[in-house]
Amino acid sequence: FTLFLERLGKAMQMDEISQEIGLDLQTEALLVRAEQLARLETDKLVDKVEIIINLNN
Repeated sequence: FTLFLERLGKAMQMDEISQEIGLDLQTEALLVRAEQLARLETDKLVDKVEIIINLNN
């Protein structure tokens, strides 16, 4: 399980932070990072849709 958390942290570019905090905080930090990435992806998608709509007008 800890190896999985380490690999997940590395994939989410949090490997340095993951090594410095305990297991409880590590899972919370990964969850917060996943939520942040989801929001960024949603914002990016909205921007693309707005650009397409503007190009079609």
